[in-house]
Amino acid sequence: PRELFLVCTHGSRDSCCGLKGVPIYQNLVAQGSRAVLQASHLGGHRFAPVIAAFPVWRFYGHLTPQESLEMAECLNTKKPYLKGYRGHGRLDKNLQAVEAKLWERFGNDLVSVEELSGCRDSFKVKAVLRNGAETTFSASLKYFVYNAYKSCKDFRKEKMSELKLPLVEELTECPLDEPSLTSSQDNTIYNFSR
Repeated sequence: PRELFLVCTHGSRDSCCGLKGVPIYQNLVAQGSRAVLQASHLGGHRFAPVIAAFPVWRFYGHLTPQESLEMAECLNTKKPYLKGYRGHGRLDKNLQAVEAKLWERFGNDLVSVEELSGCRDSFKVKAVLRNGAETTFSASLKYFVYNAYKSCKDFRKEKMSELKLPLVEELTECPLDEPSLTSSQDNTIYNFSR
């Protein structure tokens, strides 16, 4: 598959995309490590500039032009770049939060994350690694609720919205047949509530 960056540069949808996306686009084109195309809308313009990396489906936001070059270099050398990382484009926002933590742990050995069972805030996931190994984790989320502008247009109108950011509270390795989704064990990898 062809390696490609899409960069939202569409200033008429939201001026932040045009103001911040164009310098990112120009830097990535000059770097020349992969094809770069301008896009009219990638979603989430509150994260402008928005960058999508294909074929890996990784989405980034709020990067500076210099950080975009660092991100491209990391992806080219198969290393995780977590600054500004929004998540895998094929996952919902809750799974994206868990996937980012697993990517931080396993690096590019992480091939996929799949939800196995559970509910919105507490669920089991399976992490599949490049060597074929599968590991199961129980994940607990909490939500950071805050008010922010969804776009530059909202900023000009002084229109704030309530937003919820999923945060991984606990991520624990567990056997696949473990009955409890939230039990704490000695093998906790991440616990951000302590």
